[in-house]
Amino acid sequence: MHSGQPSALVSSEPSLAPSSQPSSALDTGMECKADVAASSSVAGVPKCPTIGAGCSTDGTTLLAGRGGMNGANSTSNTLDSCVDGSSGTYLSDESNEALTITSDSYHLVAGQEAYVVAKVWAWGDGESNTADFYYTTNPTVLPLNWTYIGSETLSGGGYQYVMSPSFTLPSAEEQAVRVNFRHNGVEASSCSGGSFDDTDDLMYSVLPSGDTEAMNVTGSFFSVKTQDSNLVVKGLSTPSAPSTGLAKIYYKSGAHAGHERDSSSWTMAFNTSSAVASNGSYAFDLQEMIFLDADSEYSFFVVSSLDTNEVNSTYPEGTLYKHTDDLEYYIGKSMQSEFVGCLL
Repeated sequence: MHSGQPSALVSSEPSLAPSSQPSSALDTGMECKADVAASSSVAGVPKCPTIGAGCSTDGTTLLAGRGGMNGANSTSNTLDSCVDGSSGTYLSDESNEALTITSDSYHLVAGQEAYVVAKVWAWGDGESNTADFYYTTNPTVLPLNWTYIGSETLSGGGYQYVMSPSFTLPSAEEQAVRVNFRHNGVEASSCSGGSFDDTDDLMYSVLPSGDTEAMNVTGSFFSVKTQDSNLVVKGLSTPSAPSTGLAKIYYKSGAHAGHERDSSSWTMAFNTSSAVASNGSYAFDLQEMIFLDADSEYSFFVVSSLDTNEVNSTYPEGTLYKHTDDLEYYIGKSMQSEFVGCLL
């Protein structure tokens, strides 16, 4: 993934040139990874936290087990009354352990293709186990209408990752996918109800098909903390190969949550469709100066289609990656689109 991480803020007084310590040892690019789904008390099933971005329950216990037999989950992780079977032994007989909703671009946009991945535990050699995949566009309204995506029969036992056929995302903002992992049976079902069967749901939100500008740009959040002086910011610079393209800069007082879809809390400080980068960077002269109070935190969001250099970083959110006498810079969540993207 390309980095939109800024190299330095530019101020009139005092100078905010980047320090050589500790930034020389830290790559500030970001690697795109799927968001982790969170439990939803409203829906009763896991839900993706970011509008228009895929997510997964893999690595959590949100969907682990079947029928409550692992001691962690209830007998149902579904939006309706479909209940898991309770026969057998956990991690010997069938269970679905996790669900992922994603696409080749990672984004979930109406009219584009997406697919589901189920992490299952298959019994024996797996050949008697089948995963049925479905989606719905009315996850909060009963009765649910499930649309069949496809089925996949396993060819191995134990932990297996099973990918659904691709399907076209409908235009409804709130949607959900389901895996019905079953033992035997001839016909696909959204709720087979067998004594060894496990049915799990995952909710997510989809961007409208007209929201296409965000798909062609790279952006990054970052935050700064001022020390004991008031500062005036006149510009910002980013590393970039020679290129021409879109560039926008937003800012807000305080910390950012990383994946805000609502742009109303941000102020636009720069906007151009014809930014020109040369000599390894682009310097943005802001259309309005930004005044930073002493001993305060501010967040910035840079959106750019400029051809920035690709670097890799495993440093977590909130890492101090650069400091001057008057400012500390902290890594934010890197994005592949405006207010939607990848969580690190």
